[in-house]
Amino acid sequence: MLPRVRRYADLPLAIGVVTLLVLLVVALLGHRLEGVWGSSRPRGIAPAAIEIPSLAATPTPPPAPEPPARPEAQARPAAPALRYALEAGPFLAAEAADQMEELLHSLGYATIRFRAQDVTRHYRVILEGFDSAEAARRAVAELGRGTLTETPAGQVQIEVTTAASLKEAIAAGRALRQRGYEARIVSTESPTVIYHLRYGQFLSESEARARGRELERLGIEGRVVRSK
Repeated sequence: MLPRVRRYADLPLAIGVVTLLVLLVVALLGHRLEGVWGSSRPRGIAPAAIEIPSLAATPTPPPAPEPPARPEAQARPAAPALRYALEAGPFLAAEAADQMEELLHSLGYATIRFRAQDVTRHYRVILEGFDSAEAARRAVAELGRGTLTETPAGQVQIEVTTAASLKEAIAAGRALRQRGYEARIVSTESPTVIYHLRYGQFLSESEARARGRELERLGIEGRVVRSK
């Protein structure tokens, strides 16, 4: 008779073997999975460098050309020094200007003549109030001067003198009134040509005035003026 085998006597051994086999399978699977996963993972790939475009610097415009220097900004020539001269006149007649010019030439002065149109005011001293032309003639004989004229109304009057200034006319009229005449002053204007004579060249005003005082002793009156 065969010995009796006990049921489940080798069960622990079988469980241990099965456990080892499961662990082995798990280990193999884990190793394979690691290989698969490891190969899919990128190795040693450096991150791609991202170029950030640098902002282009705004080009600096070239400096604007300097404007040409203005004429006044450029060096100006030195202004000529002032000169002074003496001037005689005004002369109401060309003959009077000629005489003065001859005198200045004889003293060694070159002259420049200026001719200008002007309006001259004259003051006429007139006597009026005569009863007749005969009475007016007697007044002219008494005074030793005067010209008989007739007004538009037919009255006779005497033009005694013509003065260049009102002051002179007033003085002449006052003297006639003191003698009993009826005097009146009439102002008139007329276009006149006048003359001036300029002579001498002086570096200073004081020098011109000093020379003018010297010439006054010779009867030459002149005023100091600026000249170019």
